[in-house]
Amino acid sequence: MRKAQTSLASVIDFLTFLTDYLGNNVRKIAQSINALPREYDVFSVAEEIYNAYQAKRYFSILIVNAIEARKELWDLHGPLIVYRDDASTLITHSLLSALTSHYSIAYTEMRCAIESVVRGVIYDFLVIPEYRRKATILQKIKGYKGAEGFPELIELLENTFGDKRPEKAIIVCDLIEKRLKKFNPRVEFSKLLEQLKVWNIINECDYKEIFTYYSGLSEYVHKTKPRFSEPGIRIISDRDWIEREPVPDILFVYFYHVADVCGILTYLTLKALEYDLKRSKPIPWDERILEGVKELKSKHLLWEGVYKIMKSLM
Repeated sequence: MRKAQTSLASVIDFLTFLTDYLGNNVRKIAQSINALPREYDVFSVAEEIYNAYQAKRYFSILIVNAIEARKELWDLHGPLIVYRDDASTLITHSLLSALTSHYSIAYTEMRCAIESVVRGVIYDFLVIPEYRRKATILQKIKGYKGAEGFPELIELLENTFGDKRPEKAIIVCDLIEKRLKKFNPRVEFSKLLEQLKVWNIINECDYKEIFTYYSGLSEYVHKTKPRFSEPGIRIISDRDWIEREPVPDILFVYFYHVADVCGILTYLTLKALEYDLKRSKPIPWDERILEGVKELKSKHLLWEGVYKIMKSLM
């Protein structure tokens, strides 16, 4: 009986903590939004938030529009669809982290989102024979401490499918889970981007822009300097670091980065889908979305590339 009472008390304590924590985060969101107009012109704040929201929305909706128009994409680009969904969740949570004054976490989640989409593109194209046989960068990426790496995955795909492209690309994920249970490639992000460049999915300029952005986000992940930690962010901004006081300067710039990163994610997604879309009928993009992307392309990273792909597929 005493043990049951102790367990019940612990559950109540946990629920009380959780309620307080959620309530505190709601207050943090209100504080963060209210702090911005005190430091910046209200119209500038509104514009940055609007652009971030629209960029996130377009990243989410464009692939849906493409799949609705070409149902076969669901099977042909399964890995990308799965990893893109993961990236979308990470961006959503990144926004929540930023609004609750967890800036380094927000930027860490942003970096993870880029990694997810890049991995989705890599797995998408490994099931296509002509690309798998040009995976020269991946062939050199072995596993950690005897684990399986990309050479083993490429060999398995080659032995399984040969010259054929499987009807359902998601099978690559199934093979990894069932046949390469120790799959853990010792891979640097730059090498994955280099492979995309070898495959002509991205060009040299794209590579530099994406990798430069990724490297900037990595500083918040590795925290090589104190100013990239949560306390450090506030100390150099003369804010209360114990109470995690909102830092309007950081949040304002963060919204700009959201639009940039969503540009990277959308561009990579469409570049992958373009392989099959350019062989099919034109895509009837919503003109309002096309106009919105056109507005973003003059201000944010890689949205011009998104716009060009959309126009070429119409």
